[in-house]
Amino acid sequence: MVFWSAIVGVVAAGLEICEEPQMLDVVVVGNGPCGLALVGALTGKVTARYDGRHRVKAYDELLRRVVGKGEPLWKADLKDGINTAEIPFVSTRSANPAALFFDSLSHPFADSTPQYFPPVLTYSPHPTHLTVLSISPTPPGGSWNAMPPSMATLSPGHWMELPGASIAEWARGVPDSGYIAMRPPRSAISKYYQAYPQMVGIQDNVKAGVSVVKAEEIATGGWRLELSDGDVVEAANLVLANGMYDVPKRLGVVGEDLDFVTHRVVGSGDVGTLLVVGAGLSAADCICEYLNRGGKVLHVFKGSALESPLAKFQDSSVAYQEYTRLLEWMQGTGTASYTPYANYTVSSFNPDRTATLSPTVTTPQFTQAAVLIGSLPSFAFFPQHIQDRLAGLTTFVDRKFTLQVDPWDLSVPGIPNLYAAGPIRGDNFVRFITGDSVVITKSILERKIQENEGGGVP
Repeated sequence: MVFWSAIVGVVAAGLEICEEPQMLDVVVVGNGPCGLALVGALTGKVTARYDGRHRVKAYDELLRRVVGKGEPLWKADLKDGINTAEIPFVSTRSANPAALFFDSLSHPFADSTPQYFPPVLTYSPHPTHLTVLSISPTPPGGSWNAMPPSMATLSPGHWMELPGASIAEWARGVPDSGYIAMRPPRSAISKYYQAYPQMVGIQDNVKAGVSVVKAEEIATGGWRLELSDGDVVEAANLVLANGMYDVPKRLGVVGEDLDFVTHRVVGSGDVGTLLVVGAGLSAADCICEYLNRGGKVLHVFKGSALESPLAKFQDSSVAYQEYTRLLEWMQGTGTASYTPYANYTVSSFNPDRTATLSPTVTTPQFTQAAVLIGSLPSFAFFPQHIQDRLAGLTTFVDRKFTLQVDPWDLSVPGIPNLYAAGPIRGDNFVRFITGDSVVITKSILERKIQENEGGGVP
């Protein structure tokens, strides 16, 4: 094995490159939207500030009290400020106070009016002198690269935006972006995330195409990571931003490992008849995409249609018409190309490309089966005692995985120098990641400043 010499962080920090292994300040596991925003904030290339340019009276007094005009927001007394803030029109979509606070600055009044208000925050470089590297097997964008490309996002386009790079401005410069403001196709968002590192200057801080295969604590503090390409990285801090797409949930039935059974959304290729198991958004997207390509779908799901996660779209016929239409089909007898099996579960997948269901029925033959009943993050690269600790901090609320963290700095309790951000700590909406990037940057920088007795950061 060889040591990754962190040319990224070395260049960013203006240091000399040496052959000796270097301890990075931060390694971020994951390069989805959350991981990319973290790298931008940690390197200082994308630093959130409040400079009064976009005046929103409700926030002005608070922000002027907790941070100087034009100062990076990681320098603010965020905990005291947020605790005493009367934040208007706060969303109920997140349980994290910092995420809510920064969302209200990034998307003022987003959940109270359809009118667009520009962000209260601005972004500009402010060197942190932290050496930072993100590691992921995927291109920038993470799981967005694997989503059905023609399916529209749930949220308007500006909610998909990452700090410091306007998605609308990016789209104007890319003739084939496919971007539209209300509910853009996911292919457009994936292209934007792939372009983001270059747009904000963090492309050298993103190591794609490799996985972390082993992570262990160093006796003197920090982490030692072995990568799938044979490199070894050491870092003082480790941030988990690997999302929820690592390990698909399984049914645990006979025949689930047959070669025509997958646990991922079915992408391009020839269409025929697809059996889909599950009734969440991933299953719905897979079904809609497959039908749009001219295929037929057999749809197996537990309970009734109105007990499924899609029930929330029952009265959203205009905004989410594809889900509303599917929900109607799930409640009926189907169409020429779609057959629902409500209140059924799979007992087995059979070699003749049929499935036995319970209550007892055998499906018609199908070309492929997709089991889409959710997925979980993988912590398999940690030693068992850390995996056990993380399992003890895991809760499932309404079937949603949440890793408990300190709400103010997102550190993982009981595991020094480990943080968790984004979906694995409970927020699936991209719009909430600005808060994660700021509070983690604040924690790591303030600790480094203390260790250096106040030096190292201008």
